[in-house]
Amino acid sequence: DIASGAGLSFGNARATAGDLRIATHGDLAFVGATATGAVNLSTTSGSIGEAPTGGVISGGNLSLVAPGGIMLPAARSGGTTLLNSSGGAVTVGNLMSAGLVTATGDSLDIASPGSLSFAGVSGKNAVSIGTAGDLALASATAGGNLSLGSTGGNVSASGDLSGADVSLTSAGGITVDGKLAGGGTLAVDARQALTLGGDASAASANVVADGGITTAGFNTTGDAIFHASGGDLSIGDLTTGGSATATGKNVTIGSSGGLRFAALDASGDAHLTAAGDVAADGDLTAGGLLSIKAGGGFTLGAMGVGATIDVTSNDVQLGAGAQLGKRGVTQELTLTNGAPGSMTFIGGAAGAGGYDLDAAEAGRLFADKSISLLSSGDVTIGDLQFTFGENGGLGTGGTLRVATPGAVKVTGAVKLTTSSGGDQFIIDPTLIHVIAGTGSIAMLAPAGAAQGTLNLGADTVAVMDQATFDKVSGLTDLAAISKVLAAPGPTGPAGGYLRAGTIQVGVTDAFLVQNGGASDAFANRTGFTANALQITTATGAAKIAINGVIVQDGKPVTGLDTIPLVTINGAAAGAGMDMATMAD
Repeated sequence: DIASGAGLSFGNARATAGDLRIATHGDLAFVGATATGAVNLSTTSGSIGEAPTGGVISGGNLSLVAPGGIMLPAARSGGTTLLNSSGGAVTVGNLMSAGLVTATGDSLDIASPGSLSFAGVSGKNAVSIGTAGDLALASATAGGNLSLGSTGGNVSASGDLSGADVSLTSAGGITVDGKLAGGGTLAVDARQALTLGGDASAASANVVADGGITTAGFNTTGDAIFHASGGDLSIGDLTTGGSATATGKNVTIGSSGGLRFAALDASGDAHLTAAGDVAADGDLTAGGLLSIKAGGGFTLGAMGVGATIDVTSNDVQLGAGAQLGKRGVTQELTLTNGAPGSMTFIGGAAGAGGYDLDAAEAGRLFADKSISLLSSGDVTIGDLQFTFGENGGLGTGGTLRVATPGAVKVTGAVKLTTSSGGDQFIIDPTLIHVIAGTGSIAMLAPAGAAQGTLNLGADTVAVMDQATFDKVSGLTDLAAISKVLAAPGPTGPAGGYLRAGTIQVGVTDAFLVQNGGASDAFANRTGFTANALQITTATGAAKIAINGVIVQDGKPVTGLDTIPLVTINGAAAGAGMDMATMAD
C-alpha cells in the first residue's frame, strides 16, 4: 500500500499474497504491476501508463483511476475492472476481465483477445471496443464516434448505444435491447442476426446482417440500406428523409409516415405498409407476395414484381418507365382504391382526380392469370386498350376484373384484344351503365372477330345514353321501357355497344340494352353482338329489354331469329318472346 504526493515510476510492483494499492498525486508508471489479490492504482492529477509502463495482472478486482489518462499494453483482472479517466484517453491493448468492466474517459480504445462484459461505457469523444469473443454492454455513450465489434463472437447491449458515427460489427449476431442512436452514419455488419428492441436513428444507415434484421423503429434523415441476405427483414416503423434499400428473405416494413425505396428485393414475401405514400424509384421484387398498403398514394418508377401483387392506396402513379407485374412470374395482380367511397377512374387521360389509373398506366400492368381493379366507391372507365395472350398484359385465359359495391360507368371505348375464348372481362358492381355514344366494350381477336367472355354482374345492367337512362329510370312498365330502347340511339362502334364471343349477364333487377342500329326494325337492331348471350336472374321479377345480334357459324343472326339463341337461367328464351322485350 503505497501513497505519494508526487509521481512515481516503478520497475515491477508485486503483491504476492494480497492486494496492491498505489496512489500518487502525479503520473504513475511501471514496467509491471501484479497482485494475487486486488490491484488499485490511482493518481489525483496525472496519468497511468507513461512509457515504459507494462501490463497489470490482478487476481481480484482491478481499479485504475487517472484524470490525465490510462495507457496500458495489457491488463488482466480476476474480478471486476474499473477504468476511469475524467480528462484523458483510456487505451488498453489487451484487456481480459473475469467480471464486469466500467470504462470512462475523454476517449476509449480497448481491445481484448477474449470476451468482455461492460457495466457502463462513456467517452466524451471517440469510443472503440473490440473483442475476439463475445462483447456485452449495459450501455455505451460516445460524444464522438462509437465503434463496437467482435471478430469471433456476438455483440449485445441491454441498454442504449449512442455516438456520432456508430459502427457495430460481429462475426455472430448483434442484439441491442435499448435505443441505438447515431448522429451521423450508422454502420452495422453482422454474420448472423441483428435484433433491436428499441428505436434506431441516424443521419444515414448501412445495415448488413446475414441472419436477419428485426427492429421496432428506425429513423434516418437521409438514405438507409438494409441487407439481410440469409434471413428476414422486419422494421415496425421506418421513417427516412431519403430512400431505403431493402434486401431479405421475407421483408416486412411499416411506417407511421411515408416510404420511398431505391430498391427492394425479397426472395420470399414483401409487405410494405405506410400511413402516407409509398414510392419506389427502383425495382420492387418479391419471390412470393408483394403487398403494398399505403394510406396515401403509390408511385412506381421502375419494376414491381411478385408472384402475387396486391396494392392498396388512395391513388396510383405508374411512371413512363414503370411496369407492375411481369409475365411468366406474376400470376395475380390486384389494385385497390383504399380511400373509402372515393371515385375510381380507369382508363382515359391522366388527371381525372381521385384514384386515377389512366390508360397509359393500365398498359403497364402485367399478370399471367388475373388483374383485378377494386374500389369501395363508384368507378368510371374511360378509353382503355388491353391485350391478352403471349405478348399481352394478361396471359391466354386470363381475367380482367373491375369490382365495387357502388356503380360502374363506362364512358369510353374499352378495346380488349383477345387470344382465346377463355379470356374474360368481369365487371361486378351494383349498377353497370355503359353510356352509349361514348362508351363501349369490345372483346375481339386480332383479326376483328368477337372472342372472349364478357361477364356483367349487377342489380341492373344498362347499356344506353344518359338521356335514355334518365327516361327509363322513371318507368316501371316493361313494354314502355322496351319502346324507349327500340328507338335508335347514338352511333356506336360497328356491331354495337357490347361485343364479345360470349356475353354473360347476371342481374337482380334489369338488363337493358338500347338499339344502336339505323332504325327500329328488328333486323337493324345492333346494341350488342355476341356468339352467345347467357342471362341469369336472381328473381322472377327481373326486366329484360335488349337489342342485338347473335353470330352463328360466322354469320349474324338478327331480329326474331335471335330469340332461341339467347339463354335465360340456362334455358333458351321462349319462342313467344319478342327479341326487344324478354321478361323473365
